[in-house]
Amino acid sequence: MLPSRPAYRFQSVQSIKTESGSNVTGRNPAYGAGINYWLGDDHAGESVEIEVRNAAGDLVRTLRGSSNPGLNRVMWDLRHEGTREPKLRTPPPDHDGVPLGEEGWRRLRTWDLDLFPGYRGPLARPGGYIATLTVGEESQEVAVDVVKDPYSAGTLADIEQQLEMTLELHADINEIAAMLDELEWTRKELLELSVRYRDNAAYQAGMQSADELESYALSIEARLFDVTMTGAREDAFRAPMKLYGRYGALANDVPHDSADFRPTDQQREVHAILRARLVETRALYERLIQEDAPAFREMLQER
Repeated sequence: MLPSRPAYRFQSVQSIKTESGSNVTGRNPAYGAGINYWLGDDHAGESVEIEVRNAAGDLVRTLRGSSNPGLNRVMWDLRHEGTREPKLRTPPPDHDGVPLGEEGWRRLRTWDLDLFPGYRGPLARPGGYIATLTVGEESQEVAVDVVKDPYSAGTLADIEQQLEMTLELHADINEIAAMLDELEWTRKELLELSVRYRDNAAYQAGMQSADELESYALSIEARLFDVTMTGAREDAFRAPMKLYGRYGALANDVPHDSADFRPTDQQREVHAILRARLVETRALYERLIQEDAPAFREMLQER
């Protein structure tokens, strides 16, 4: 690996709009820290992984690099890992025609949700980091220095508070995404059972229980996102955002719209409200996953 230049932690600034075809349009250099390494011909085709860790040894980001022989560069955008993306495996209620995609799932789309940077990883704090390159069974390290924007009015203490809250928000978003994934698998299983055994008289009681359990699971999902969303942007005007969307909006506001300043008191108050709703939903979710669903499966086995 080659030495890495100091990387400045700039916040993006909106510039005056210039037409894309203009001859005076400039282009900024690649943002972040360039991690450069040389590979010999004997490493061609091997997997290349780069782990970025902070001074405490905590993993900040995992990157993939090229295995082409010669000089290679991977740009770390100075961000932590982004949040987990939930995968919806059932169509919206009363909209069976919404496609699930070739892999059997569809994205969770709502109004401007795909535009929120809140689901991206937050910018890392200024300081020293270690990038570890692993090629096959061989590893090398290089120091990466992240430098504070000299024009930023925010202090290091402000940045620390901002990052701490954003990581807390991302942990909650990841929990919501994990719950959505499990709820979707559970509902998919129940819906397929109902289709398969609906006309079998021996299973009528069981299928009624399946319908009730699926409706209960759907009611829990409805706390996390608008389950009627089909993917069309117009749908967003018919119902307010739920926990997943509201968390994404808040995670966008804290590090993005607030520049390098600490979270506001109002942002902390909103987080407390959202977390209280998440705790209520988690209790309903755990009852479904740990009690109701196992009891239903046991009943099916007995029949």
